[in-house]
Amino acid sequence: MFEAFNMFFVASGLKANQAKSSIYFGGCSLKYSRDNLTKFSLTKGELPFKYLGVPLSAKKLTVMQSQPLVKKIVSRIENWSSKLSSYARRLQLIKSVLFDVQTYWSQVFVLPQKVLKLIQTVCRVFLWIGKSGISKRALIAWEHICLPKSAGGWNVIDLKCWNQAVISKQLCNLSHKKDVL
Repeated sequence: MFEAFNMFFVASGLKANQAKSSIYFGGCSLKYSRDNLTKFSLTKGELPFKYLGVPLSAKKLTVMQSQPLVKKIVSRIENWSSKLSSYARRLQLIKSVLFDVQTYWSQVFVLPQKVLKLIQTVCRVFLWIGKSGISKRALIAWEHICLPKSAGGWNVIDLKCWNQAVISKQLCNLSHKKDVL
């Protein structure tokens, strides 16, 4: 792999920053890992770690690892001065901005049900009250809001169904890939 990196460096002039690089071992002897750490002058990385803003782990994503996603959605709501906004404007913010915040995570992970329910609750409270927080007040059940307009809903995408669909698409793409391992 390092030979390939060196060939890439010779061809392009781009070199990996060794200060920002780590090496990860799995199922290797202690001697093998020590020898490779000294040979390549890299630090040993530990799981979980963040890559492109999302936590990578060898295990299923936990609720605690998903908290940055929930915090990002809540912080967006808190930054908007939406107490005087109409329902239509808040609905549009949910459908565009808040949905897009979770889209990347949904395409990478099967999000825990508790996290999806928490995001749904945050969106529901924002729609009906205009701020983040806890409230039982809802004029229409969320399940009806997620229905298509032709069925009397408001066409808000159901996060659980969306998460299952995009993960299924990823699995389908992986299984049809020509250079699959």
